[in-house]
Amino acid sequence: MTKEILIPEIGSVKITKKRGVKRMILKVKPSEKVVMTVPYSVSFSSAENFINEKKIGLSEA
Repeated sequence: MTKEILIPEIGSVKITKKRGVKRMILKVKPSEKVVMTVPYSVSFSSAENFINEKKIGLSEA
């Protein structure tokens, strides 16, 4: 299951839920895309909150 959100300071963020994933993984790809993989049990709103907490570090990357 995948959802793409827009965060003004960062841009487009693709959130993917996967079974078997045990932690939230946040990556900045060389093509300037931000990709997040989360466990299937984590809600999209929780993932969004996590991204908002880490905005400062992402905007510097």
